[in-house]
Amino acid sequence: IDHEITGLEYGLIDEMFLPYLKCHYRRIVRHRHIPCDRCNARPFIKNRAHQHDRAGSYQSVSSLTKESNHNMYITCNAELIGWIDLVDEIRPEAYEVIRLLKAKGFTTILLSGDRKEKCEQVARQLGIDQVYAEQTPEQKLQKIDSLNTKAPTAMVGDGINDAPALAKATVGISVSDASHLAMQSADVVLMNNGLQHLPLALGLGKHTYITIQENLFWAFAYNIIAIPVAAMGYLSPGIAALLMGFSDVVLAINSLRLNFKKVV
Repeated sequence: IDHEITGLEYGLIDEMFLPYLKCHYRRIVRHRHIPCDRCNARPFIKNRAHQHDRAGSYQSVSSLTKESNHNMYITCNAELIGWIDLVDEIRPEAYEVIRLLKAKGFTTILLSGDRKEKCEQVARQLGIDQVYAEQTPEQKLQKIDSLNTKAPTAMVGDGINDAPALAKATVGISVSDASHLAMQSADVVLMNNGLQHLPLALGLGKHTYITIQENLFWAFAYNIIAIPVAAMGYLSPGIAALLMGFSDVVLAINSLRLNFKKVV
């Protein structure tokens, strides 16, 4: 990844990052950079006719430095002048979510486009079982397709790049503050700081499916037994109607049990 710095990025670098770059002596006057008093450097100017400022990943500056542990590198006229380090902040509820999922027997997987080292660090912190890093959207799609052939797969994602894989997963799950495309591609959208509700959503889905199976069993069992008995004349119409109503009540009560079940 390597691109020329845009006007918006200039503003962000001016406000947030320039004070932390290599040279600590430059003076900034209303977003126009003047030569440094100590090193006479002019790393960023608004008139780009004579200078070429670029931001890129390590691959774009591998010939200029051996330090590969930074996130973004800033160059001016093919000279490395600094770098920017970004740190992912793990949501506080993520630790408990992963713990609950593993306690329920789920295999947890981190599928990300970030660098392998960063993904492995996050996985170690959270206790995630498997890591697939540096994945493009196409590779994410292929990996989800492969996982689907082994077992039903639920994927949680919030970015535009996650949308194809969310649509491919057995159950695609997004959150309310995700990108619009991700929410459109997902089967389930978790609201109100939704990540903490993930175990509840998966548990509720599982127990709803179990309840449907139980209701189908009792409905078919009743009809398989009652219809032949009624056909042979051993069951009066009044008793048959009463039993049919009782069957409906049993199924309704069984469904209402979901309100009291411990699904997490």
